[in-house]
Amino acid sequence: MIELPGVAAALRELLAQAYRELNSFQQQADSFLKTCRRSIGAQVTATDVDEMLIQHLLTDQIFAAVFTNAIFHRENHLAQALVKLENTFLRGDTRQQLLKRLEPYFAAIRRTAANAIT
Repeated sequence: MIELPGVAAALRELLAQAYRELNSFQQQADSFLKTCRRSIGAQVTATDVDEMLIQHLLTDQIFAAVFTNAIFHRENHLAQALVKLENTFLRGDTRQQLLKRLEPYFAAIRRTAANAIT
């Protein structure tokens, strides 16, 4: 069974590493923060951005499984900017290892969504 708090903590550590080592991630995170502040409000912080990214990574497949035709969560400007940020953060083996670790979680969501009445 997957322990989501442990996954979230591991993601936070990966984010910290990305801030230290990936200039492209730092730039994209700053750009996303500015977009959020314009769209949501000046009170949005860099920590909020990190949490949005973590929540996106943990819930993206849920939205896809439950709302099969929902395009808003993929096409609004914040979602597009968040995916762009994700793509500078998770690449290659890092992405594959994360998805592998989360697969039991996602499989349970897909099973539940398949039985849901929509």
